[in-house]
Formats: sequence, structure tokens, C-alpha cells
Amino acid sequence: MLIVLTNMLANLKKINIISNALVFLGFFVTTYVSFVVFYLTYDVVQSPDFEKYYNYFLYYSGQISSTELEQGHFYYFLTYLISFLVSGATSELSINELVNMSVHLTNSLLYVFGIIGIYRYLIEKKFEKNIVLLILISTCFLPAAIVLRITFKPEMLVFSLLSWIILYIDKFSKSSNSRDAYILIFLLSIILTAKISTTVMVLIFLFLLVIYNYKGLVIKKNLKY
Repeated sequence: MLIVLTNMLANLKKINIISNALVFLGFFVTTYVSFVVFYLTYDVVQSPDFEKYYNYFLYYSGQISSTELEQGHFYYFLTYLISFLVSGATSELSINELVNMSVHLTNSLLYVFGIIGIYRYLIEKKFEKNIVLLILISTCFLPAAIVLRITFKPEMLVFSLLSWIILYIDKFSKSSNSRDAYILIFLLSIILTAKISTTVMVLIFLFLLVIYNYKGLVIKKNLKY
């Protein structure tokens, strides 16, 4: 009887491992397929305001002396750097195709980074891995997520970092580890300089988050950070 129960538990463990692997594979396949579909069906170059934000590319390449725009540079410079990687991989793309590919690739990478942050936070909160992954797979098809991934604007960067900021607020509230505090400050410095409108929304959100869930962080000791 004991041997039978042991074998059943071993089989259940194997099934669970296979199930986790399949869900992980489903997440990455869904993300990759959605990237290909978005790239093939939507041309970022034709989107509203693209010409205005393309000034960042012209500025980094030295063709103009100022962008005359108010957004932060992190998102646009990251896209510019990725365009070099794309152009190094293939020389057959026109300028429009190169920029289109670079924006889609940058947004997809930022999206995955943000999703990993959400995954880690939910796992820290003791949610089941498979349930979390199934939820994250479904986000690929949410209208808001689709708009973020096909738009040449820093809102994608805000999505990418916000989950990590929440994660490190939670970690710091539990450990008071200075390393967590410095990572949190670094992420905040990027997200709060991305765009004025998103900065205001993020500050309001973080204020409410801390007041309702992490009041213990508002102490004199933490002011040094």
C-alpha cells in the first residue's frame, strides 16, 4: 500500500512538473506569436505622432541639435540602441522597416520584463504558478496591452517597471534591506522621468499604495533614501 501511494505521489509530481513546463512554454509561444502578428499587421511608422517622436532618433544620430520634446530619453534611446542590433543582424531593411522592427522588438522586450515582475510579485504573495501564468498569458490579448505594444511612446516603459517597483516596495517593507531600497530608487528615477502625465499618475498610485498597504515605510529612518 505504501509503495502504491509513493508511486502515485511521484506520478502527480511529474504531472505537475510537466504542467508547469507546458504553461511556461505557452506563455513564451504566445508572446512570440503576438510579437510576429503585431509586427506583420501594424506599421508603427504610420501611427499618429510618430514623426514627432522620431526626432529622438534624429537627435541621437546627430542630425538635429534638440528634440524640443518634454519626454525622458530612456525609452527612446533604448529603442535607438536596439535599432543598431537589428541593423547589424540584417542589412536588407529600409529605414522605415528598421524603425518599425525596432519599436516592436523594444516594446515586446519591455512587456516581457514587466510580466516577469508581475509574476515574481504574485509568486511572493503565494499564488499558484500555473494560475499566475495563465492569467499573464491572457494579458497578451487585452486591448490595453496590445495598444501599449504597438505604440512608440514611453507608457510601455512605465508598465515594464511599475510591477518591479511594487515588488521592491513589498520586499523593502519586509526586510528593510538597503539593496532593495537602492534598486527601488533606481527604478523610480527612470519611471518618474519618462513622461509628465505618467509621472503624475504613478505618484498618485504609489502614494495610495503606501498609505493603504505600507504605512510602516513612512518613518524617519527611511528618509535618508
